[in-house]
Amino acid sequence: MTRFLRGLTLLWTALATAIFAAVVDTGVHLPNPDYSYRPPSVGGSYTDNTFGTSIKRISDALGAGVTFITGEYSTMTPFNNDNSRFLLVHFSYFGLHDSSGNFLKNLPGEINASSEPRWSRSDANVLYYNSGNQLKRYNVSTGATSAVHTFSEYSSITGKGESDICFDGNHFVFAGDNRYVFVYEISTDSKGPVFDTGGRGFDSLYITPNDNVSITWLGGGVELFNRNMNSLRQLTRAGGHMDYTRDTNGDEVLIWANSNDPSPVCDNGIVKVRLSDGNQDVPALPRLEPRSSYFRDRQQRLSFRRNVRPRRSGSRVVRMGALHKRDPQSEARWQPGREIGTSQEPAARQLQLRATCQRQP
Repeated sequence: MTRFLRGLTLLWTALATAIFAAVVDTGVHLPNPDYSYRPPSVGGSYTDNTFGTSIKRISDALGAGVTFITGEYSTMTPFNNDNSRFLLVHFSYFGLHDSSGNFLKNLPGEINASSEPRWSRSDANVLYYNSGNQLKRYNVSTGATSAVHTFSEYSSITGKGESDICFDGNHFVFAGDNRYVFVYEISTDSKGPVFDTGGRGFDSLYITPNDNVSITWLGGGVELFNRNMNSLRQLTRAGGHMDYTRDTNGDEVLIWANSNDPSPVCDNGIVKVRLSDGNQDVPALPRLEPRSSYFRDRQQRLSFRRNVRPRRSGSRVVRMGALHKRDPQSEARWQPGREIGTSQEPAARQLQLRATCQRQP
């Protein structure tokens, strides 16, 4: 029987000053939730039982008169380039918050839950967003809005909800009219060659560290293309929660939850797929099903869904989530329910994931 650790439906921020005093080793730490605990009011803090991290409540959806307040998705950063501000979805629109979690203002109505706002990697005041067939720029300090490019050949453009601005901050992948996929370069205001999906359904688009592109086909897995939209290879046989980063040797890799793979290298694994040849490896993460987690660095990005989101400067946004495990005697696939933690090193931050597989008592 599946057991769930019921999570809070609130959003929190863990302070940078506290994370260095918290547990940051590579061991396995069992969660110790206190179900009798009542969360503090907005602005209040508490200390996590297991990691000793200070967690501050920064939102109250009911108090704000909306259904929910959350991060948009796990594969794009809510934080700007210098971590001074971040975005949260207030049901159908975006709210701007400062680095302490204080609400500053609502963004213009044009920047809504469908417009895919993405922070500039060079200007902490600027974000880009889609509006119809236009890519636009918005300055959060001055309130100025301007058109970057109008794709008049289409009625609309989209990044399909999961793609972010690329690692170099100069490229986006878009689908025109939800069919024609291409890479757009900001600095030269130029559109690359177009791939016509021919009406075939696809779930998501991603742009990789080297500006390659992937398309996740409905029922067809993940296919890799180069920047000119020439097909390179099939990476997976199924879609799933995933994101791209660089391996320690600089190789581009896809980190992918393989629970939908019809012929998996392991059941419910977090799989590292090397883009250069499609090789799949399971790096010490047996049968882990992350309900949520997010990591992003200026040079690296590792994402599963939403639970732990370390900020570039070291603090992190946390929404208490739920991991679960199943009895291998009664379930086809066995899933652990343990902790996701972070460690920090002088040269780079690394996300440490550990899991144990144990039978339910």
